[in-house]
Amino acid sequence: MMYNVRKLFKSKLFLLIFSAIVNFIAFNAFGTIQGLGFSLVLSILFGPFAAVGCLLALVACGGVSADVLELIMYTFMLVSCVVSWKLWYCLFNKKSGYEIPNLGSYMGFIKLTISCLPIILYSLILSLEFDILKFNEVLFSLSYFSLVFFMVYAVNYFNIPLYSPKKQFRQIMPLKLYDFALILSYLVGFLIVSDIIPVEFLFLIILLQVVYIFKPYDREVFKIKDAIYFNLINKVSFSVFIIFLLLEIVFGLLVYFRIYFSSSGHLDLYSALLIFDDSLIIFSFGFFIPLLIYIYFLEKNVVNPINKISSSLSSDVSDLNMIHLKNISSNLANDEVKELTDSLIKMEEDVIQYKNDIIKVTAEKEKYETELELADKIQSSMISTDFEEFCNGRNFEIWGLMKAAREVGGDFYDYFNIDEDNIGFVIGDVSGKGIIASLIMVKALTLIKDHLKYSGDVSWTFEQVNNLLCRGNVEELFVTCWLGKLNLKTGELTYVNAGHNFPLIKHESHDFQYFKTDSNLVLAAMEDMPYTSQTIQLNHEDCIFLYTDGVTEANDDYNGFYGEDRLNNILNNHSGDDLSLIISSIKKDIDGYCNNHEQFDDITMLCLRYL
Repeated sequence: MMYNVRKLFKSKLFLLIFSAIVNFIAFNAFGTIQGLGFSLVLSILFGPFAAVGCLLALVACGGVSADVLELIMYTFMLVSCVVSWKLWYCLFNKKSGYEIPNLGSYMGFIKLTISCLPIILYSLILSLEFDILKFNEVLFSLSYFSLVFFMVYAVNYFNIPLYSPKKQFRQIMPLKLYDFALILSYLVGFLIVSDIIPVEFLFLIILLQVVYIFKPYDREVFKIKDAIYFNLINKVSFSVFIIFLLLEIVFGLLVYFRIYFSSSGHLDLYSALLIFDDSLIIFSFGFFIPLLIYIYFLEKNVVNPINKISSSLSSDVSDLNMIHLKNISSNLANDEVKELTDSLIKMEEDVIQYKNDIIKVTAEKEKYETELELADKIQSSMISTDFEEFCNGRNFEIWGLMKAAREVGGDFYDYFNIDEDNIGFVIGDVSGKGIIASLIMVKALTLIKDHLKYSGDVSWTFEQVNNLLCRGNVEELFVTCWLGKLNLKTGELTYVNAGHNFPLIKHESHDFQYFKTDSNLVLAAMEDMPYTSQTIQLNHEDCIFLYTDGVTEANDDYNGFYGEDRLNNILNNHSGDDLSLIISSIKKDIDGYCNNHEQFDDITMLCLRYL
């Protein structure tokens, strides 16, 4: 609803009709001179179209006669309304551009006051023409300010669009001459009111003000713009204005009733209303000076400091801004604004310190990430990936995958030649994650490979490696590990399991099944532990699949672990595929099961097929 009303105010025809109706009601309710206040307000806010509407209302109330002076007065009224509108946009303009009528600043108050002068001049000349008490009309003209300020606040509060000048006139003489023409028109008006020259010279005022209307704007202006934001200072000023206005009315009524009822009934109603007008106007005149001082005080001690603070805080946090804020604080009185400024200074100091800490932490983090990236490359280089080259021309296939949950992990696998007839392959998982686990992983992988190549005995290898890992194990980490030795001529597989997941084995045309046998204690848990090896026979096309618990314990926080059964099923679905396809299918299935969430644990797989 509010949006539709605001849209209406963007129509020139609506502005004309709206102004005509408002002024017609005002002229009939309050009289011609008193109703001019509405003409002034509507013209300043909505421009020439509102001024034409006001003129139509005045003509509708008084009619049109052959009296030349009356026609001149109508023209003067129209010109005065347009000049009032023009004054706002030609006085004290900001370098950044034009602003719409508002009372949010001390200069705005001054500009609105000056913009009211043409209508005040018109009302004085009109009162002279109709032989009305001049002093009374001078005071009543000042009461237009109350109506102007009230309407400006209301229009801004409801965010009603205002009409601003758009057309640019060509400059035909120096700009100062336009202002001189306006000042001269006021001088002529003063001479008319003072009975120094006759009222017939009114046409000269009209001519001079028309000259001012054609003063060009010094920069590009807008045509229609939304009203300004009704800020806190506007609300405070408006509340004070309402209080003064109510006191003004109460005071006027008290004076009216005191005089009217104490006059023994001989005071007629018209005279009493004049007394009421006088008291009301005098009180209104006494309101503007305190309000002007009040707005100036607010702007100097509240608005300007807050704007400076806001300007300082709107830029990047820096030591320079701190100096600026401290300079602002040093020039403030000991009031709430100074307390706010000091609090902001303290906050900015904390922000600067936090910023410096963040920079330091970020630098350390970048250094740490660089080191982790280097460690990842080193670790990855230690994991064998030359599967095809290693198996080339021999009766077996092998393929593996290691995907760390972090930059570096604790899982590992490896395969290597022991002698001409035997190869070794191993998979392991270090408890814990991160750099420490990766260091244990490197140590375990190196020891296992060296000892098995040296002895060819898987049991002895684990016993020696276990003792070496136990020494200096400050973090008390352990390693689950499965180590196998395959004779390529006979197919005999000798293995030892140190607490690792049971492998899956596929014999000939059968499906994969878990190969559950006795398990030994994990490595690095206790020194001098015996490790027992076992032997099985592999036939042609037999396949063994090894993995770490990161495979079966992968989860999506909703459906639980990936599980051994799902792993078994996916292996059987791809049992006839190449080893690389088997492993990639399992990894893809794990990712789909976990909805591609962040990996929680290292995932490592190793698959060997005997041909």
